[in-house]
Amino acid sequence: MKGNAAAKEAGEGMLLRLPGVELRLTAEQALRAAIDNQVFAALRDLESLNGGRAVQAVYVALVRRLPNVTPDRKRLAIDTGFSESSVKRAIKLLELCRLLSVEREAGKGSVFFLADIRSPEVASECVFAIRRVVRSESRVTSDPASTKGRATSDPGTRVTSGPGVGSLLTHKEAKKNQDKQQGAAASNPEELSRVLSKWGLSSASYLVRPGHERAIPLLAQNPVEAGRLIERTMRKVAWSPAAGVGARVEYLRENVERTACEAAATGHRKDEDREHTRRRAEKVALELTRGEAAELSDVEPQRFAKLLTRGLERLSEPAGVREFLKGDAAACRAIVRDELCREEIERRVAAMPAAEFEMAFLTGAASLTPSPSNAANKSASNSSRLM
Repeated sequence: MKGNAAAKEAGEGMLLRLPGVELRLTAEQALRAAIDNQVFAALRDLESLNGGRAVQAVYVALVRRLPNVTPDRKRLAIDTGFSESSVKRAIKLLELCRLLSVEREAGKGSVFFLADIRSPEVASECVFAIRRVVRSESRVTSDPASTKGRATSDPGTRVTSGPGVGSLLTHKEAKKNQDKQQGAAASNPEELSRVLSKWGLSSASYLVRPGHERAIPLLAQNPVEAGRLIERTMRKVAWSPAAGVGARVEYLRENVERTACEAAATGHRKDEDREHTRRRAEKVALELTRGEAAELSDVEPQRFAKLLTRGLERLSEPAGVREFLKGDAAACRAIVRDELCREEIERRVAAMPAAEFEMAFLTGAASLTPSPSNAANKSASNSSRLM
């Protein structure tokens, strides 16, 4: 079947067959994921393409039918307010962007396979596919020969900011664009040159050169990240000395965008983990500082630091949470206050006769609790709760 073949081509686990009985993706889940993972916003980049204005509306019209996505073009045209031809072109763009695949059978309705973009990895691949479509379609639809750029100080070169607008640039704007391109290409040239040399690509520096016809767009447009992406892509393979430059270049062309997707997904997960840690740290800090403020003006800095380190180690929280707490002055004072209360309790217990200790234990240890302030009492209970 066409749809099954497209799904396999898009990648294992990339598309969900809908309607289905095992994996269900609701309209609310799909829309939330599209917004949270920047897929819906990226679709706006397609507006300049043929059928691109209808892409967002058609995508929403398909998503809202989950889990039974089988509308025809006429129904979609009525729902979105666009013509059937615009709907057809929008569906084609969504297929190119790997957001859906369509199974078509003569005499029967179409069945849509939608990408499950709840996964950050899948969402990142879709975003990069959207950008790739925008770049490729822009090159196809533009006529670079129809516009002449303004001459620069170098009589052998010409510069324009883009097809169709070069002749409208002032000399100042053209020079600014040229400087920007040259500056981007020169970003950290030593490091980039080192990476290219390391992987036997010194003779293929055109891959990262802006404006070169054989450059890899992703690398040329991101010169700051180019060296890192080349390094991460090439180290996935154990290269033999006999591997030629051509084979290395071809491998880099085929795999650098996937590497960028993986890096983006990893960054997204790290951001989520960092945000989760921050929220947990705020919750712990709120528990620690609940009650009256601690008065610790008489504690020496060295002793304060020692008590703080010991109190942080006593908390049953991940290292990331404890690191966040170090930056919260109020939480630090509360932790030190609790350690001082603990030391006072230990001192009193050590000085008690056995009979007195037994009596204190039986009466709930009320006599053991320091009584300078209610804040100290509260901190003692916090300490015991966090142990």
